[in-house]
Amino acid sequence: MDAPLQQPSGRAVWYSFGILAANAAAIILQIDPGELQVGVRAVRRGLNHRLHGEVFLYDDVPGGAGYARAIEQNMKAILEKALELGEHCENPNCGGACYHCMFDYRKQMLHPLLDRALGAALLRFVLHRQQPSLSPAQISRGADSLAEYARTSWEVLPGRVLGDQYFPCVLRGQDGVEVGLWVIHPLQARPTSDERQAFLSAHGLRCAVHTSFDLERRPFWVLNHLVTL
Repeated sequence: MDAPLQQPSGRAVWYSFGILAANAAAIILQIDPGELQVGVRAVRRGLNHRLHGEVFLYDDVPGGAGYARAIEQNMKAILEKALELGEHCENPNCGGACYHCMFDYRKQMLHPLLDRALGAALLRFVLHRQQPSLSPAQISRGADSLAEYARTSWEVLPGRVLGDQYFPCVLRGQDGVEVGLWVIHPLQARPTSDERQAFLSAHGLRCAVHTSFDLERRPFWVLNHLVTL
């Protein structure tokens, strides 16, 4: 599990989790959603002291309404409600976040980051220790987003399986060098440099490791940073 706060995909995870938790707390405590705000701060955890996020809720009422104790006492119910909100939206055209489920005019600066699925994935891990994963459709969708931009300067080759790793598309540059797209969930730890080097040594394939969030939300950025991360 890994969701570095310094990366947009990591911030998307933490803020999506926080917004779902705040909305759920408002329902459980029967208060106006505007009375709770979400904050995310950077903390260093683990042996490698990586920067991760820490979500906190605070009331936005003059003088303070004292919701902290009520939230603590109802934490499990709040998290279960948050998961329910993350897995369902009444808007059939919701593309991951909308004004029916997560958007709020007071939090417009966060809208590009919010995604119900990411918040729900973290909640399933917190509640049920369920490891996040990507469906074949999600992997293909991310690859298609990149391929659309890559065709102008790369030859887009079909996907292939090398060892136990699936690369949904392979890009061949004008110099003949091939780069395989390795799609990971935003909560998934990135493969190490040794693991990437192993693919290069064994198969002659450079690995471009990117999250499904980055591929879908900012594919042009991914193309410009294809193998620099």
